[in-house]
Amino acid sequence: MSGPMASIPPPVNPTDPGRGPWVVAVTWLFTAIAMLTTGIWFYGRRKKNMSPGWDCWLMLIATTIRIAFQCTITYSLKYGMGKHDRDLWPWELVQILKWNWIALPGAVVTSTLARVSVTILLIRLFGLVHKWFKWFLIIMTVVQVVGGIVLIPITFLQAQPTEALWNVFYPNATTWDPRVWLYTAYFVQSVNSFSDLTYVAFPVAFIWNLQMPARERIGLIFVMALSIFTMLMSILKTYWIYTASQATKASVDVQYNATFQVLFGVLEQCVVIIMGCIPSIRHVFLESVLLSALGNSLASLLRSSRSRSVGGSGGSKLPSSSNAGFYDLEDRSGKTSGTGAPGQAGFGSQDGLVRDGMGKHGEQVNVKTYANRTDRDNV
Repeated sequence: MSGPMASIPPPVNPTDPGRGPWVVAVTWLFTAIAMLTTGIWFYGRRKKNMSPGWDCWLMLIATTIRIAFQCTITYSLKYGMGKHDRDLWPWELVQILKWNWIALPGAVVTSTLARVSVTILLIRLFGLVHKWFKWFLIIMTVVQVVGGIVLIPITFLQAQPTEALWNVFYPNATTWDPRVWLYTAYFVQSVNSFSDLTYVAFPVAFIWNLQMPARERIGLIFVMALSIFTMLMSILKTYWIYTASQATKASVDVQYNATFQVLFGVLEQCVVIIMGCIPSIRHVFLESVLLSALGNSLASLLRSSRSRSVGGSGGSKLPSSSNAGFYDLEDRSGKTSGTGAPGQAGFGSQDGLVRDGMGKHGEQVNVKTYANRTDRDNV
């Protein structure tokens, strides 16, 4: 070694793996669950003879990118990712930082695409009844996409040559004011956190006063918990970005603490993917009490919200299919596009669902009665 690296003492305890192995294990676990839920979503649509919509393909792309960049995290473990800084050789530290920076674009794209997919789902559920909510979601999505597009090039242009991003020993590097990248990252994470909150707050506000059986409320609480969890992960990731930005040459364990950014970032991405897939895979797990409750909850909220919006219109008999639940929503919205052409995937028309949520005189159907009826048909 020569130059600045030569003045750094050798590792104190190079055999101590630190927190790297369990960080990789946890992130692979959540990535595997995200892969599983995405695969089941596609399997379920194939089983129903439905073509995948834009939300499906976007979620598949997000999951694929998540897998690819999970491999970069795993590869960085080879160089000691998660070790205490004092237990690393300088060249190992450079390699760990290199792979962390390379993984950043994948994290941004995965988070953005998964949230776009969830947005499409929410627009299908609520967009025709609550027009303002539809436009709110569209505007939020545009802001998220633009923020991600801006953050990625800034990341690799802030240092010249680019190698200086991860090689802290590079001499005579030219760098931007670090606040440019830092404030952009803060903005992107803040928008993501806010969107996660709205994915819960507004839908729950729409259906909070509906009469619903206890198990259906448990299903809604489960969805709420997932979205709140992603919001918390986003906030924690932002906190550790801030902590890293305050580091100085005298700071200890900067890389060691930065593994929390990796951990919380991956958990955020994976749970957004899982959250977007679970409502649509309920059909495959009718025997599962939790997922069945979740599917019935979402089906009930859509039917009831539409009933209230068009009270007074005629209606047809309530469906008595064993598949009544959220997957029935996908079946109807996927087979009827906004233009009325059958078999096309897209946002879809929910007029049939409005009729299903109305009594013969246009009154709102009691959700519990419908749920009980569905349970009898499932037996």
